[in-house]
Amino acid sequence: MQAGTRRGGRIVRLGASAAWLGGCTLASQVLLLGSLPLIARLFGPEQFGIYTLFVGALAIGGVFVGLRYESAAVVAGSDREAAVLILVVLLSGVAMALLTLVAAATVQVAWPQRAASFGVTGLGAALALALLATAVQRSVVAWGTRRGSFRLLGLSQLSFNVLMVGMQLAGAVLFAATARMLAWGHSLALVLSSGIAFAMVFAADRRLLRRGLARRRLATQGVRFKRFPTFMILYGLMSTVRERATQFMLGGVAGADVLGRFAMAWRVTSAPNSLLYAAIGPAYFGAAARGSRAVNEALAVSLVRLSLVLLVPAFVFLAVEATTLATWLFGTEWAGSGPMITVLAVPMLTLAATGWIDRLFDVYQQQPAALALEVGFTALVLVAFALALQADPGGRSAVAVFAALCAIYYHLYVWVAFRRAGMATTGIARVAVAGWLGAAAYAVVAVWCASHLPFVLRMAAWLVVQCVALGLWFMKTGGWHELRRSLREQT
Repeated sequence: MQAGTRRGGRIVRLGASAAWLGGCTLASQVLLLGSLPLIARLFGPEQFGIYTLFVGALAIGGVFVGLRYESAAVVAGSDREAAVLILVVLLSGVAMALLTLVAAATVQVAWPQRAASFGVTGLGAALALALLATAVQRSVVAWGTRRGSFRLLGLSQLSFNVLMVGMQLAGAVLFAATARMLAWGHSLALVLSSGIAFAMVFAADRRLLRRGLARRRLATQGVRFKRFPTFMILYGLMSTVRERATQFMLGGVAGADVLGRFAMAWRVTSAPNSLLYAAIGPAYFGAAARGSRAVNEALAVSLVRLSLVLLVPAFVFLAVEATTLATWLFGTEWAGSGPMITVLAVPMLTLAATGWIDRLFDVYQQQPAALALEVGFTALVLVAFALALQADPGGRSAVAVFAALCAIYYHLYVWVAFRRAGMATTGIARVAVAGWLGAAAYAVVAVWCASHLPFVLRMAAWLVVQCVALGLWFMKTGGWHELRRSLREQT
């Protein structure tokens, strides 16, 4: 009786963790998407494209922040070991911030005209500050995940997005609608939100951090958990370089305005992945680290099936109505984002439904396989993207090639993750086939509606389809009971 009560309590806690993270992330994504029309109309494609360069540099520099020891802190055997690893994360953030300041000063002195032509003059300090705050943020996420402080993690993420949007819009209104305002709003919001969360998360563990400053402890734990930086830094670098290098090439060849439209399309289509990864990733990682292969497989399949039920109608509607939505929401100068949204919706649907499955490589210590996948795919994408840009400097062919390769790779990635984890692929393959058949059926309906109904009625039709699909999953297929059974077995 007591065991059953404890098991039920763990089910509730796991569900509550995902619900808190999901709710806060949902609110964050609604805020970001809701602010995009204002951001787009105030700043325009060119300034948004320059801001994308800043975010890309932050993403690449962020790969080295923490050296992936934040993941090691989650699975460390004791809080003392975890605290030492947290200190490694923080020290790496300080080092990256200092290196960024030196690099920015060097670029400014050696190539001032080049920096001015890209519009990034004076952004080095903002980038260094953001990298330091990134280290603090990752420390908070690692310690909060270890202690189960998911409510605080969710609120911290939400506060960051609220502060960022508020500061960016205020900077545009009070000063100037430039990429510099977007970058500094991003950095300052990250500093404030991560600093407050850090003070709250580590309020009761200050002594652990102070004790971990011993040089011998830092070196010992760094060597002991070296498999995390050895493989996962290169893994993170490959995925980040692939994403950002394509953006840099697109901006350099097609122009900052085309890059801005592509970045807007990317942000719109990647929003569901950000939501689901933040909501499911930490909770699934913590649960899978304790579960058996069979149970982890069943839970993963159930979660992917639920994700597709939620996502397929929305992504199909977005792909079909992309140009209309881009023009209506952002203005006529953003109409070029419409075709990009259409082609990106295909791979991003797969990524949104399965992105968090990358945690299986960490759980079953298969980082070399993940790294091999990322290296090969990154090399392929960069070569193909460059060739497509050479053939079509306008960027349309390059974006289409990028989307097609990503769609293939995201499916392959899930298959490899299951195989390397020792899980059967039959269940996930059936879910994938059902998902794409459903997407094809939705697409036929959406195209017909686009040809015969006004836009308002098309939106109403999409909402009806979405509600019907979710209702059938809950009531007729036993989806809710299947997910509850997987959660019960997991805990």
